[in-house]
Amino acid sequence: LLTEIRIPVNSMNANSCYVKFPQPASRYPYVGCGVALNSIGGTCSDVRVGFSGVGEWAFRDSGIEGALRGQSLNETTIASAAEKAAEGREVLSDHFVSEEYRRAMSKVFAKRAITKVS
Repeated sequence: LLTEIRIPVNSMNANSCYVKFPQPASRYPYVGCGVALNSIGGTCSDVRVGFSGVGEWAFRDSGIEGALRGQSLNETTIASAAEKAAEGREVLSDHFVSEEYRRAMSKVFAKRAITKVS
C-alpha cells in the first residue's frame, strides 16, 4: 500500500524547456531536447541537457553541458555548444529518419532549446 510520495524541491531554480521533432502519426519524438539552465549576469552557472528519440534511450549530454557551463550565453557560444550534440553516441536510424538526419536535427533542436531558455 502506497501512502506517500515525496518529491524534493528542485534546487536548481532554472529556466527550462523541451522541444521536439515529432513523428506525425504517433507524436513520439524523432528528436527531443530538454534544457534546464541557470544564468547569472548572462553567464551560464549551471545547465542540464537531455535528449530523447536520438538513441536507444534518453540521455544527458555532458558535452553540451561542459561547453556551456561558465560561458557567456551568446549566439556563438550556443551554436558551438549545440554542435557537440550526441557526440560519441550511437544514433538511431530507421525507415523514417536516417542516422545522419537525426544527428543533424539533434544539433538544431539543442540550439533552439538553449536559445529559448538563455
